[in-house]
Amino acid sequence: MTRKVRRLLFYFLFAAFILIGTLVVFYSMGWRVDLDDFTLKQTGGIFIKSRPREIEIEIDGKKIEQRKWLLVSGTLIKNLLPKTYEVKISKDGFRNWKNEIPVTAKTVSEINNIILLPNDFIFETAASSTKDFWIKEGRLVILNKKLEYKENIFSGSKFIGFLGNDKKAITYDEKQKAYILNDLDKKTTSNLSLIFSNLRKKDSSIKDRSAIEKIITREGNGEEIAIISKEAIYSMNIIKPEITQLEKKTGGSTDIGSERFLILGAGEKITLLDLTSKEKVYQKSIEGESVKRAELNEIQNAGILMESGNLFYIKGTEIKQIAEGVSVFALNQRDKIIFLDKDKKIKIYNAEKDKTIEMEVLNPENILSLNFLEDNHILAEYSDAIYLLETASENLELKDYSFYFERVAGFSEAINKFYLDKDNKEIYILDGEGNLKKSDYFKN
Repeated sequence: MTRKVRRLLFYFLFAAFILIGTLVVFYSMGWRVDLDDFTLKQTGGIFIKSRPREIEIEIDGKKIEQRKWLLVSGTLIKNLLPKTYEVKISKDGFRNWKNEIPVTAKTVSEINNIILLPNDFIFETAASSTKDFWIKEGRLVILNKKLEYKENIFSGSKFIGFLGNDKKAITYDEKQKAYILNDLDKKTTSNLSLIFSNLRKKDSSIKDRSAIEKIITREGNGEEIAIISKEAIYSMNIIKPEITQLEKKTGGSTDIGSERFLILGAGEKITLLDLTSKEKVYQKSIEGESVKRAELNEIQNAGILMESGNLFYIKGTEIKQIAEGVSVFALNQRDKIIFLDKDKKIKIYNAEKDKTIEMEVLNPENILSLNFLEDNHILAEYSDAIYLLETASENLELKDYSFYFERVAGFSEAINKFYLDKDNKEIYILDGEGNLKKSDYFKN
């Protein structure tokens, strides 16, 4: 082999090395040739995480082989050219999940926490011949002929809440028109309405003599409760006993977001009270409006619905109007609020990102309530059915963020009462025949 041939061979191999090396680098960085237009494009991916975990995944009709990782429970599909893909997730015995997912260059489109519903959603019967029920701190109280809790009987006809543990509880007796303190250890009852009335009379600074409208127990607190009369809000220590008038009011809506804080919406005023320090955190006014309903979450963010249908959101001490013509709304425990507005669409406002996404669902005008199961899973209550709404990530650019709207369960008669135990993720439904049904599917 001559020197000239060797030199040419060297130059050829060197050029081939540079070319192949460059292609390898570009390939490792996710660059691929799009055969539709023969252009070089950088790829993205889709990450899928579901419950149950053992699933089959198809993208544009092609089955995807899943790799199992020690510390990662989801599936990452890499090297996808930028476009929209049809993703199908299936499992025997479960309803299929199918959606169009956009993929952009250098980005992974995350589909987290997909919940597949079983073909047959099963409820167990928790009680029969039931007139009403309450879930407080994960404990079930039932009204049949009497108020029943486990093997115990409470005095009264309506359950209000436990005090500290499950040995003391407050109930309401409709015949006596009085609130009752039940002590299961001592097997005694006390007329709390009468005690409260006597304490007000002893305090010359308190002129209010109006009836109790509402009592709110404080989770984990066995001594203090909040009492709302027609004209004022009080903190009452039932052990000493003593009362402190916190705020005067006329009508309004109240809610407790944690063991410590209570919000009052009365007229155009919104007041946040600290039940521990007995102080006012803030008071705001919305001129020309009147509060219809106030809701407070665990981090003291609030949703305020006005009689006009205008919906306001309070984060910290900042208040912002976010919608008009609202009929129902609900808060999660962080920075989101879901609502049904004048457009008859379900919308979720994220206060942290100051962004609203919207979803189109079946017969939105018939929705009775919305309940956060998780940040991206909502239970919608209709008169005869419960639906699961799964929303897409706000990071995806979509016109409609409803990934999944599927009936969880339907009933031949109207649902008398629906309740979601958010702490334990259990569903309770009281049907028209007095059967109390329970499902813990979402807990697992």
